[in-house]
Amino acid sequence: MLKSLFRRSRTARVPLQSGHIDVQRVSVTRQSKPVISRILTSFVLSYCVISTINQLLPKEQPKKSDQNTVASRLPEQPPQNASLPGSDFQPNEISLPLLWSIRKRRGLPYRPEDPEWKTFQKLQQDHKLVHDIKVQVAKLVEKEATRREQLIGFFRVIQPQEMRVSLELVVPLNRPPVYEVKYLVLKPGQTSVAWRQLPESYGSRLDRALHPIILGKAFYYGLKEFWVISYRITKARAVDRLTSAGLLSSSNTSTLNNIRPFYLSHLPTARRNLSEEEKAAQQLPIRRIPENDMKKMLPFLRGEYGQHESMQGYRDAVRTMTYQDAIESACTMFRLHWSLGQSKAAHTDARDPCHIIGHIEFVGERGKLRLDVFAVYSPKAKSLVGRPVITKAYGIPDATKWHDPRLRRRSQGFIQDVSQPKGNPGLKQTPPTAVAAPPSPAPPPPPPESVPDESGTDTDEKERREADEERDGEK
Repeated sequence: MLKSLFRRSRTARVPLQSGHIDVQRVSVTRQSKPVISRILTSFVLSYCVISTINQLLPKEQPKKSDQNTVASRLPEQPPQNASLPGSDFQPNEISLPLLWSIRKRRGLPYRPEDPEWKTFQKLQQDHKLVHDIKVQVAKLVEKEATRREQLIGFFRVIQPQEMRVSLELVVPLNRPPVYEVKYLVLKPGQTSVAWRQLPESYGSRLDRALHPIILGKAFYYGLKEFWVISYRITKARAVDRLTSAGLLSSSNTSTLNNIRPFYLSHLPTARRNLSEEEKAAQQLPIRRIPENDMKKMLPFLRGEYGQHESMQGYRDAVRTMTYQDAIESACTMFRLHWSLGQSKAAHTDARDPCHIIGHIEFVGERGKLRLDVFAVYSPKAKSLVGRPVITKAYGIPDATKWHDPRLRRRSQGFIQDVSQPKGNPGLKQTPPTAVAAPPSPAPPPPPPESVPDESGTDTDEKERREADEERDGEK
């Protein structure tokens, strides 16, 4: 095995039988390059041999005795890492954290004499404070729901006039989890690996920041967005070239934009004839983000860091290798999912978290929308930790009124104002209790444009009579 590490000597082959041999003088101009694999193998073998010799030879005892005498003369001082709970750092060792190896242990249950448990008891007995917390959560959830584009469509249909709140305050039974990280401990003549406990309110944040699952999800969604946007732009450019060459008619290209995502359905249509590439660029979600926000989200592509001379080459290289819209959309998507993963640390970072769980219902004429809510309240800080999270949304239609044409006409005036929470007069907040609130007042009259005329009512009555006659005939 060791013989293969050295270079073989140069040899010349000669015929076995007697014959003529032509010898030609040559000169080597190319310098020989070292083989990296051989160098690394030699280094590893040398290290193993030296380590084996050090383990076999007897250790020197005088050095240890001298160190003990010197340590006895020095005054005793607490170690630098003594503030870490549950740690056993020694002054004569070097500890290197291995941040990619983190584990979580379940906390111990609370006892009746613990101050945290007494705080939870006072919180549950203060009914006014609990009521104010639920009202605050309900207002934040209402504001978040009216901003979500996925829920605006259902809001337009059901016409919410009442909000029913059913939330509960849940106190924890166990202490917060304990996070431990693996350390490489280097001592004189000894190397070991040990688990050390991290300080409070730091382990959960570190777990979220370096968790491989969150990193993997963010990278996956960013890469997926990059390939989707690149495919759309490439397809649009190919369609434009085929159209300009006369191989594809404009009528076929118009059908490509008939099916649009829900979050792009409210965009106005262009007046002039745009190319397919311009249409694809206008439909990107990043085009709706202000330029100042994009500079903060993408500092190396649009921000002040990219304007520096040292980063200008990086920006130009990125733009020449791929589409600018594709790489910006991918970076934005990666940052979005990365921020969502980081936001979970805000809920688990509190050392005395009280969970607020339940549902909020928006009741309208044609159905109701139910939202499952999760929030965290800290009694020590006396405030909510982060924002409430809408875990799931349920659309519950009223089958008796869902296809009523009169309600459909009356909803035309409400569609224009549902995207603006301040201009929604029909939505009413009820106290956050599990019992349904009293009936709300009658909704405002519809605008003059949405009032049906007499001809419309006559046609509706005729359609109902024909439907009744058909049912009687079937019977």
